[in-house]
Parts: sequence; structure tokens; C-alpha cells
Amino acid sequence: MTKWELAAQSIRIEQLGHGNPEKLLDKDEKTGKSAWDSLQAKAESGWELVSVTPINRDGYTLDLLYTFKRPIEDSE
Repeated sequence: MTKWELAAQSIRIEQLGHGNPEKLLDKDEKTGKSAWDSLQAKAESGWELVSVTPINRDGYTLDLLYTFKRPIEDSE
């Protein structure tokens, strides 16, 4: 039976430009990385995106929660 390792990453909607998908590629001034760079790094590390869930507060979607999985290497 395959066992899975899970990870989650939250991205603020402001980083996505309120519906403007090109904002996903904009570099953060502090880190020099974009939200896309962060998601791409997960993929390069063997993580598979399994869901994107909106996180709502006071009737507004403020964050998107990206959930990833990858198989755990069986040491047996």
C-alpha cells in the first residue's frame, strides 16, 4: 500500500492580483521569488498538487490553500 506525505501552502489573494493570473508571476521585493516560483519548487521536489481550497473570512476569499502529496519511500 502506498503511503503519502502531505504538505500545504497558503498564498494571499493580494499576491494573485484579485483575479489577474499574471500576478502569480510577479516577484516579491523581499524574497525575489514569485508565488509561482514557490509552487514550482514543490513540483520539482516531487510534490503533486491535489487541491486548491479558498480560505474565507468575513465573506471574502483572502487566501488559497494549496495541498500537495508525494509518496513516501518505503524502507522495508
